[in-house]
Amino acid sequence: MLLMSCNHLFYYPTSKVYYDFSSFPHKAHEFYLSSSYDETKLHGVKISGRTKDFSEKKEKSMHPILKKIYETKEKRNIFKGKTLLLYIHGNAENISSHFWNVAWIIPFGIDVLIIDPRGFGQSEGSVHHENIGRDMSDILSWAIKEKKEKSYENLVVFGQSLGGTLLLKAIEREKMIKAVDLIFIDSSFLSYKEMTKEKIKETFLLWPLFPFYKILISDEESPQKKNFISKENLPFLLVSHGREDEIVPYHLGEKLFHFYPAEKIMWPIEEGNHIDIFMKHQDKYRWDFIYLLEEKLIFKNNH
Repeated sequence: MLLMSCNHLFYYPTSKVYYDFSSFPHKAHEFYLSSSYDETKLHGVKISGRTKDFSEKKEKSMHPILKKIYETKEKRNIFKGKTLLLYIHGNAENISSHFWNVAWIIPFGIDVLIIDPRGFGQSEGSVHHENIGRDMSDILSWAIKEKKEKSYENLVVFGQSLGGTLLLKAIEREKMIKAVDLIFIDSSFLSYKEMTKEKIKETFLLWPLFPFYKILISDEESPQKKNFISKENLPFLLVSHGREDEIVPYHLGEKLFHFYPAEKIMWPIEEGNHIDIFMKHQDKYRWDFIYLLEEKLIFKNNH
């Protein structure tokens, strides 16, 4: 109990609604997914990237991020609604606040799926480290099922910060991993113990806890390399991390990159801070990501 209760310190959920999805110019469908573990209802939203699901009536109230994309019109709808992107956010707030990390990609013709684990946003239940891990496995399995049932050609899974750690653990457990075409992990880490060690080192008042962090924090829910090495058909992995990240140190992102035993690439974000890859840097990494998806998904499917 002590181990798991200390791991709870990683989570800071809120139930506040930061953005009303019904005001988004593309069609948004809100739903609830039942946990396979205890039937807890998990709140999610799926936003269509298809041109036919765009409402011109809402265009005037569009967020500046989207206005810029629609004004350029470059490569708009290039993915034609044939790619589904599952986004897993980090340890705080909920999907309505993290939505803008992926909203910009929708006009390119990519459907976006975002689901809160228990205790976050409008999802039922309360935060529990082990059960959130189970929720993530359910969420990934549901996205794979959605790919098959809705005949998507590609499934991209994207986790940021703690969401990347949880996503990798879900990938480790998933039997149908071949259905995932590309993994993207940003500003993340592998080990809860190592992350705790970094936070203790940064905070003078926590130094007395240093001899005990390995006992107080469990790595039971951390991704295990031996399980990845034994898996076949692992997808391509993109790892990005800001060199100036003040939350998760850059070297933990490097360690995550070297951990993965299949095809991969790492983007070091110069002057990048925590999860700001798509929100700053003069849009460079938005376009780099679109070009990478073209190379790995569209060109692959045309050969």
